[in-house]
Amino acid sequence: MLNYKDETILVIGKGTTNYKVNTINEVPNEYEAKKYGEDSQLYNAFMDSLDFSVSNSIFMINMKYDTDYPKIINSITHSDFTYIVPLNIKFSDLIYIEDENRKIFYAEYLLNSIKDSNLSTIFMTDNHAHYYEDIDHFVKSMESVIRTFKGTSVAINNYGRNLCFVANNLANYDHANLIAVYMLASSQYKDYPLQDCGNAVFDIDTHDVHMRELSFFKYNIKRSATIDNFHNFNIRADQGKCVTIDRIIKYLQRYLDLSEFCGKFYNAYIKSVVLERLNTLLAAVKNVAIADYKVLSCDFVKNTQTRTVVILNEIEITPINSIEKYKLFIEV
Repeated sequence: MLNYKDETILVIGKGTTNYKVNTINEVPNEYEAKKYGEDSQLYNAFMDSLDFSVSNSIFMINMKYDTDYPKIINSITHSDFTYIVPLNIKFSDLIYIEDENRKIFYAEYLLNSIKDSNLSTIFMTDNHAHYYEDIDHFVKSMESVIRTFKGTSVAINNYGRNLCFVANNLANYDHANLIAVYMLASSQYKDYPLQDCGNAVFDIDTHDVHMRELSFFKYNIKRSATIDNFHNFNIRADQGKCVTIDRIIKYLQRYLDLSEFCGKFYNAYIKSVVLERLNTLLAAVKNVAIADYKVLSCDFVKNTQTRTVVILNEIEITPINSIEKYKLFIEV
């Protein structure tokens, strides 16, 4: 059975050496991370993981130039990492698309390239809060970037759940998006990420923020800063907009693997076997990722375009960190 420790993290950043340039490489220890250079983004990113006792598999890509994303996009697309964390580009950065003779946000480029090839969630950030004179200047600048992105993005209409923006306002870390991922990946599904990440630069509160997509670390008088307004760019205002709940939904989409039934001659017997398999899988993760579940339907549906028959399963789940029900569709 999969668990939260099986989640994988891909960190994209710059090394100060030519070690494995534009290549996905697993980094299990400090010795491997040092090969990127001890003063590099990638080495520092790995060392930050030790602060949060991250036991998940960490992979890295050493990019010499920000414009090299087209060279690595196929590798990313065909690898279903749980989290993708770009360090070498900001959310506000643009990439030139030669075929279209225009510039678009890197976030848009990544969403458009990956599409529904995998379930990876991209975590991005922007300029560090240290560069801003006060809280109003910082928050307004971040919201302005988000507003511009939402006004031009087409990809978020279908893939917005795969993107999260975290304001870069942690005092002790250069990349708040990376820390958010480390905190998330080292938390059980039932727990909200509350690990010690030090203080926030600005004392941002909920009333300071007017955009649901601006996740930020909030000052907490009783403990270190905690992440708040933790949402993705899903245009639907349902539970799936909350990153911690979408995490569980994506976990189930990966875990509920019914590929063994693909290509079968569908009949009443196969339907009963699929239902049994679904109930067995769901029962195994009850009290781990979900509080309750119910299989609502298991229907044969004909695809008029491909002229094939698929089994469409409708499941009602209650994520373990929520009191609301959520409908999930699994197709075979």
